Amino acid sequence: MREENMLLRSQCEAFHAKNPKIGKIMGRFEGIVYQAMEEAQKQRELAKAEIQMILKEKDQLTADLSSMEKSSSDLFKRFEK
Repeated sequence: MREENMLLRSQCEAFHAKNPKIGKIMGRFEGIVYQAMEEAQKQRELAKAEIQMILKEKDQLTADLSSMEKSSSDLFKRFEK
């Protein structure tokens, strides 16, 4: 019984010694997770900005194409006369 008590006491002490280490590990883990979440948010924001820029370029190219088609059509009409 005495040996069992000593064994349990040593296990309890070992657990208490590990507990602060586990706290530190969890703190680091939470920091890494938070950092990863921030990075993912930044990537989403960058992707949104890039999509907006590409859509703006597409609209500009569409307007340019329409203008060129109109100019070509006008030029073709002049040559037909």
